[in-house]
Amino acid sequence: MKIPALLVIFSAAAVSLLPVALAAPQKQQAEASSDWLVELSNLPREERARYLAEFASAKESFRAGRWVICFTTLQGCEMIFNKNPHVWSLMAGCLIEQQQFDEAEVYVEKVEKVLPGDSVNAVNRSRVYMGRGEYARCIETVDKLISTLPGVYDGEVINVLTYRQVLCHLLLGQRDEAVARVSHLSAMDDTPLFYYSRVAIALFDGDLRGARRDLSAVRQVFANNKAYVSYERALSQPGLVDALPKANPGLKH
Repeated sequence: MKIPALLVIFSAAAVSLLPVALAAPQKQQAEASSDWLVELSNLPREERARYLAEFASAKESFRAGRWVICFTTLQGCEMIFNKNPHVWSLMAGCLIEQQQFDEAEVYVEKVEKVLPGDSVNAVNRSRVYMGRGEYARCIETVDKLISTLPGVYDGEVINVLTYRQVLCHLLLGQRDEAVARVSHLSAMDDTPLFYYSRVAIALFDGDLRGARRDLSAVRQVFANNKAYVSYERALSQPGLVDALPKANPGLKH
């Protein structure tokens, strides 16, 4: 099985930096980007080298899940140069991982002003909405993002985004809509989305045995490349497993 190039889009969105924009014209975004890049390039050589080393260290801490260390390192970067939107995007990612959604949104808005329509920022925004329980806004944001990704784009990235939508539909009590998002998939498709969607739907239905069965299956099928990590992290969001059956109006709680 092929290992997706951007498997951990939700856990390291700001590190991966999706290469496409949302709605903003490319010329406008390029012009906005060039201003801060020029200023960065004009820093004294030693300062610039220290800045880039610190930023690289922060990204490594993010990949390792050391959110506090990453954020602190980024604050050090800001003391040297405070106009890089990718630093703010990574700061937002750190705060999201720590469930500090309102604080993360501050950085999301800062990025939007410099890089309007940035794809990584759209992912962060959708995660803020989901974390705050604004599920319809999350679905809408992801739909808009997916519609802009080129057809040749890494399908697993889109699948992870779709999984967030499946979860949001279920949390809104919209079982039919959740099922429709993944109705085209089968066990023959090379993606954890098939199994993890079944897990989420089973939890929504109160079918714990079915959820455990599909969790066991996906871990075996993707044991060699850990392709399920992004899905498991999404499902492991605090309170989510308990919230899914509670969102089902047909279950007795």
